[in-house]
Amino acid sequence: MLTNSQNIILKDQLTQNDIDHLIKKWDLDPTIFTYPNSSIEVARFIPIDSNKLKNGHLLVSFDLLSNNLPIEQELIPIFTIFDQNHLFIGTTRSLSELKPQENIIETIFQSLCIQIKHLHAELVTIKQKIDHLDQAARRTTKTKELKKVTDLTRQLVYLKHTLDDQTPSLEEFGNYLVENKLAN
Repeated sequence: MLTNSQNIILKDQLTQNDIDHLIKKWDLDPTIFTYPNSSIEVARFIPIDSNKLKNGHLLVSFDLLSNNLPIEQELIPIFTIFDQNHLFIGTTRSLSELKPQENIIETIFQSLCIQIKHLHAELVTIKQKIDHLDQAARRTTKTKELKKVTDLTRQLVYLKHTLDDQTPSLEEFGNYLVENKLAN
């Protein structure tokens, strides 16, 4: 656990017990955490029903942890649950870069910026690999290089799908902030 105060909970290495405790503590629908450790989770921004949170919302976005695993295992959902007085950000992996900020919205923005930084770094790495393979392919027609190109294409398609899925949720979150005068 990174931080656990009355108002802000930043939790990495989420277990099912942690999830069950949060569901009970904040009166949450258990289906929020259907796939907490999987890239098949759905990015979304929705209001949530809870007797404990006033005007609560759920934002599910994705972070990418480069650890040389298949892309499906590197993409992880980040669960952000908040109302005007409470914030929970959690994942089954690490949130080591995330630190609580002065307020809930700043902490959410920091989390999203970290996620974008990780995705950008992966895209830069993929571009460098493509440039390298392009040069290698001009010198040879080995199957090994062609397989690497196919693997990179698969990674790019997976990242594009994730970003396409996540973009409407982030736009809805931004509109919510503007409409409620929480950010401009």
